[in-house]
Amino acid sequence: MSAKPQLVRYVDLVAFLLALDGIGYAVAILLTPFQRDDLYTGAPVVYLAAALTVAALLLLSGLLMTLTALIRKHPYRGRLIVSYISGLLLFALGLSIAHGWIACRLG
Repeated sequence: MSAKPQLVRYVDLVAFLLALDGIGYAVAILLTPFQRDDLYTGAPVVYLAAALTVAALLLLSGLLMTLTALIRKHPYRGRLIVSYISGLLLFALGLSIAHGWIACRLG
C-alpha cells in the first residue's frame, strides 16, 4: 500500500467521525427530555461539551493532514479537501438540527 491512498483513508475517517459526532449529538439531544431550567445546566450542556471537544480534536487532525497534502502538492488534494469539508458540514448540520430542536421545544 502506498502512502497516497493511506492519507485519503485517514482524511475520510476523520470526515466520517466528524459526521458521526454531529449526528450522535443531534440524536442525543432529540432523545433527551429537558426543561427550560436544563438549558444551561444538565445533559444538553454535557452533550455539547463532549461533542465540541471530540470535534475540535478531529478538526485539528484533519486540518493538519489536509494542509500537509496541500503543501506537498498531493495528487488527491482536491478529494481530501472535499472530504474534510463534507465531514465539517455534516457535523454543523447535526449541531443546527439539535439547536433547532431545542429552540422548538423551549419556544
